[in-house]
Amino acid sequence: MAADAPPGVVRWLVPVGIIVVLVVLASLGIPWLLAPGGGPDLVLVEVSGDVSVGGDGGPQRATAGRIVDADEQVRTGPSSTAVLAAGPDVELRLAPDTSMRVDHVDSESVVVELDEGRVRAEVERGSRAVRVGSNGRAVTTRDGAFTVAAADGVFAVDVERGTATASGIPGVDSIAAGGRVTALPDGSNALGPIPDDVVLSVAWPGETRTKAEFVDVSGTTAPGATVVLSGGSERLTVRADSDGRFTARLPLEEGRIPVVVEATDPFGNSVSDSITVEVDRTPPSLRGGRVEEGAP
Repeated sequence: MAADAPPGVVRWLVPVGIIVVLVVLASLGIPWLLAPGGGPDLVLVEVSGDVSVGGDGGPQRATAGRIVDADEQVRTGPSSTAVLAAGPDVELRLAPDTSMRVDHVDSESVVVELDEGRVRAEVERGSRAVRVGSNGRAVTTRDGAFTVAAADGVFAVDVERGTATASGIPGVDSIAAGGRVTALPDGSNALGPIPDDVVLSVAWPGETRTKAEFVDVSGTTAPGATVVLSGGSERLTVRADSDGRFTARLPLEEGRIPVVVEATDPFGNSVSDSITVEVDRTPPSLRGGRVEEGAP
């Protein structure tokens, strides 16, 4: 019957039909389809495990579909993740043990502050800017993907696609795809390609049998990595500098002690190495005028 309709009626029906479809989509809770690049809302689209959202009223358990407003904080617990979207083009994926505050969201930009943890930001078609900051340092992209890690004053960025502009990082204005920047609390930073694995090279002591109360361990690993040294019940944590160097003096107990060094880069990737040290502080004794090592 529509095929027999006059041309003027057909021209009138087409725009009316488009309007009806848009109204139906809006009623289904998809308002971002009505505007280029999406609307102002930032929405939790995936929730796994212990995830909370809170503002002045305190944290509340989060569920998919919740709109996250400015000044609200999203937290993920251990083994928990969350994904937020601002329209079809912008996605923020939070790793476990992450705390992120939403600063500003509109049709032009999404701005968040990462307190700790890791977040991956992806912008598909460059419709708006996405900015992730922490303690005065930030990266922004309009058409790319990057992962930001923040912990204990360390701010690290891996750019996987496109280009990100940087601010608050001395000597760094932009980061190209495949690049990593690690900014440390002392103001130094390291630049280089995203590594395939975490490297760890340990300068172990030459002697593994000792009477010493301490063992000095040094080495190199990823810049900004957390290095944990353990020997028996003793445990020590240090931070690798912008060149990846670390050094520590680990107390030793008596006995055969496994000394373990584990390095974890800002993105949660770990590697370890170990040796066994034999510590014997038993004083020598005299028997028949002879000094006997280790005699009771």
